[in-house]
Amino acid sequence: MKKPVVVLISVLMLVSCDYILKKREDSVVVPREETVAGSEAEKDKNGCVPSAGYHWSILRNNCIRPSEEGYRLNSIEKVEDDTDVKSAFVLFSEKGEDAEVYLPDTEGSMVLHKVAENVFKNHHWTLHADKGFSLKYNGKIYYVGARPVEEGQITGDENEQS
Repeated sequence: MKKPVVVLISVLMLVSCDYILKKREDSVVVPREETVAGSEAEKDKNGCVPSAGYHWSILRNNCIRPSEEGYRLNSIEKVEDDTDVKSAFVLFSEKGEDAEVYLPDTEGSMVLHKVAENVFKNHHWTLHADKGFSLKYNGKIYYVGARPVEEGQITGDENEQS
């Protein structure tokens, strides 16, 4: 009784392996289009991939991630119906003569030129880089430097203290 069962199982295994390994002429493979980060379709005119956080830097003459290389400036006004804090980013030229500013919800950046010690300006925008950062438009402050975490501040779970 054991012998017929073993033979039956062996035959089924061979048939299934044969079925799996054979090329099937009747199957049709339809290639699907995939969007890969960095594909030509996603690149901007400078070859940067905005969907991956890369933007063209005029000062660095390269694609950069402003959120990784720049200083964060947070909006002082919360936009209605917007729960996210809007942040701008600023980075400086090697000699400190220019500042490049990336504003939220805009394409590209703007370069501000040094006009005084720790003061950079371009048309209506002024960046003050003394005692923290402040970015003004026509004299009104819109962004300030992100504050470092204060010592002893409670973070995470309300029962944990760092």
